[in-house]
Amino acid sequence: MLLKSSSFNVDTIIYDLEDSVQDNQTATRLALKNLDRFLHGNLQEPPPPFPAVKELAIRIPSTTTPQNYFSPFRNFQTFLSPPERVPNPSHRRNHLSFVIPKIRSAFDVELVVRAVGRIFPVNRSQVSLILLIENAAAVQNIGEITALAKDSEGLINGLIFGAEDFAADVGMTRSESLGEFAYARSAIVTAAAAAGIPSVIDLVTLEHTGDNQDLAKLEREATNGRALGFTGKQVIHPNQVPVVQGAFSPSRNLINWATDVVKGWENAKFDDKGGSFSLGGQMMDRPMVSRARNILEHAVLCGIDIASLRGSSSTTSHVSSKSSAPDEDQRTSGEHELAQEKKSASPDEDKANGEAQTGELGQ
Repeated sequence: MLLKSSSFNVDTIIYDLEDSVQDNQTATRLALKNLDRFLHGNLQEPPPPFPAVKELAIRIPSTTTPQNYFSPFRNFQTFLSPPERVPNPSHRRNHLSFVIPKIRSAFDVELVVRAVGRIFPVNRSQVSLILLIENAAAVQNIGEITALAKDSEGLINGLIFGAEDFAADVGMTRSESLGEFAYARSAIVTAAAAAGIPSVIDLVTLEHTGDNQDLAKLEREATNGRALGFTGKQVIHPNQVPVVQGAFSPSRNLINWATDVVKGWENAKFDDKGGSFSLGGQMMDRPMVSRARNILEHAVLCGIDIASLRGSSSTTSHVSSKSSAPDEDQRTSGEHELAQEKKSASPDEDKANGEAQTGELGQ
């Protein structure tokens, strides 16, 4: 499975040294040794290139107390491939992310950040942290936890919702609707947005046989997560990847709509106070333009060629604009028509609401 993982077309691969490894030192040491050899290769055989993967992450073993976070991080001091250990530059790893389990409070996060600073004093910028939110205390303290990201200089760049552990901690029973997780999921997404954390990854869908029923459930849950504001979703089997990628990628109609919105705004040449204009019978103002720009940025991250989707149509549409008055309650009456190069397209109904706003596509 390690060798197979290097060929996956996903944003992030997480190698789990917690739940996927037996809870004893012998098993952990063996897993570390195997992962070390796999990531670094040797002088005869280079490590796998991971051509389509943006981020490699390691879920570190959980500790009995937060103070013990120094211990697992010491195991990874050599994983960033220092020159004296890996002479061949092409064999070195230049960046690693660590998934931190069992976070309960801001104090826990502070200890982790401190541990990273001590274990990686020179190459701290080559390390990122993804916090696993998987218990009631973490959800209760999510605002304080994510607030630390603002002062971490980019060290904390992601959150993952661990639904199964959270359900066990609270005493919930997972249902088809996922309604029991609504508060926790919304709290995580909102706190991440407020703190500027770009990656927020939703719960895993346990069914992975690949039959139509399982894939339909996966698509429902992925679409639901996207609508809540998650930027990606955990997967546990390769056959889940295409469905999740499709759910978190903007549709062609949505991209065309976003392009028209941005063009309409730019053609209107509003001043810093903003304004509004009409597109396809709908009012467009600054928040709608911000959403449109986020959609286009997200499409680029998904590897979509935006220009190619516009086609060769020369149809012209007319957009009426209205500048906003200094007073919020008043509007000027002067309207003018703006010619656009392409006919505007409204987003299709399935994609119009809840498109992922920021961050990378999680797969």
